[in-house]
Amino acid sequence: MPTATAYAGTRTTAPAGATAHQSCIRRPGSRWTTCRCEPCKRANTRTKKLHGAGVLPNQRAAADARIDDWLQRGWTPAAIASATGLPLVTVQEIVKMRAKGLVRRLNHRTVRAVLTAGAPTRGHLSRLGARRRMQALTWMGWSLQTLSQRTGLPVMTLSDVRGDNGRQLTHPQIAAAITEAYLQLSHLDGGSPGARAYARRKSWAPPAAWDDESLDDPDAQPQGLSSGPHRFQATDTVVIDRVRQLHRAGHSDSEIAVRAGLPSPAAVQKLRHRNGIRKDPAA
Repeated sequence: MPTATAYAGTRTTAPAGATAHQSCIRRPGSRWTTCRCEPCKRANTRTKKLHGAGVLPNQRAAADARIDDWLQRGWTPAAIASATGLPLVTVQEIVKMRAKGLVRRLNHRTVRAVLTAGAPTRGHLSRLGARRRMQALTWMGWSLQTLSQRTGLPVMTLSDVRGDNGRQLTHPQIAAAITEAYLQLSHLDGGSPGARAYARRKSWAPPAAWDDESLDDPDAQPQGLSSGPHRFQATDTVVIDRVRQLHRAGHSDSEIAVRAGLPSPAAVQKLRHRNGIRKDPAA
């Protein structure tokens, strides 16, 4: 099979059907190309039809949406650059244009970097999700001292993240450590009555008041909280379904209270009676 000659480092082996006078300049791995050889023209036509039919995802739109989501969650340009591997100046230009209401058309390398991004290691993130997780863990009876041992973070750092002190950003490694602790501990009793009492005085929401997806969403609100002094109310369908599931699995009311984030076994019993969750699941 004839092959194309090198051209600016981008020419590759000609696809099936291309001849020597139809040199292919398609970049490896690219979906769209400006190459005018016959195989590439046919491939572009086929891809365009599939794209119009919704068979192929609009990767550029997906990348734009992901960047918008990161910015909404308080990621700084340095955080985005560390997660994507993109040059900081590139990310700063993208963010600058978005701040002006403009959207820079992302090239294929940037799109691929955004869609395959990992966790950030530098820069700063919104501390909202970390604060909500810390407050929920406190509601479950986890003291700052115990959480410090679990996360390896200083007590003062955890206290600073947990409090409503007006600070809006935190380091990605701090947020990651708190998220990991939340995943491991949010369904367990921390054993500190003082921590539980403190969380209730502060009207903080328990884990059961949040969906995992909503913890980092600045527009989300905890579910099952009454107005006025924000006391947790076991009225959310997620909590009710969780109690029903645990009860059917044979857990006692005390165990359910801990696992579902309810204040006491009596609260579990009231919830079961109100929602027809019978004492004997087999009955």
